[in-house]
Amino acid sequence: MKPTRFAISWILLGALTAVGCSDSNDNTQAPIVVPECSGPVEVSVSPGANPIFSWEPDCRLFLLLVEPSGSGGDVWSVVSDSTNAIEPPVTYGVVPDGAVGLQPPGVLVQGVTYDVYLYRWTGPGRQDGEFIGSAEFTR
Repeated sequence: MKPTRFAISWILLGALTAVGCSDSNDNTQAPIVVPECSGPVEVSVSPGANPIFSWEPDCRLFLLLVEPSGSGGDVWSVVSDSTNAIEPPVTYGVVPDGAVGLQPPGVLVQGVTYDVYLYRWTGPGRQDGEFIGSAEFTR
């Protein structure tokens, strides 16, 4: 007896359903691991009252600080002692996972120019690091 087109359609539908429901078709993805910064980065800053700091290549660093241009006085800073734990992007005033705030966020004044500085931890001391990038922005 020759199978009918109707029977073949049901067989194919059953096979496709079984494949679609199998456990081997797992759609979960492993988390992306961001490497530690190993050299200079290109820093970008979004506009606004709470700017977002990003850098390329995406990598982890240990210190981010913001200060008015030419002042030398921090307006906000975060650190991850003895490790490069800070990943991009970082929003002004929001302490990233793995870091602590050294300086609480001050109000960024409209029309004032600021600098953001980034450092990677090199050790052996808790806060031994090297400068890897900066950007100037105006609030």
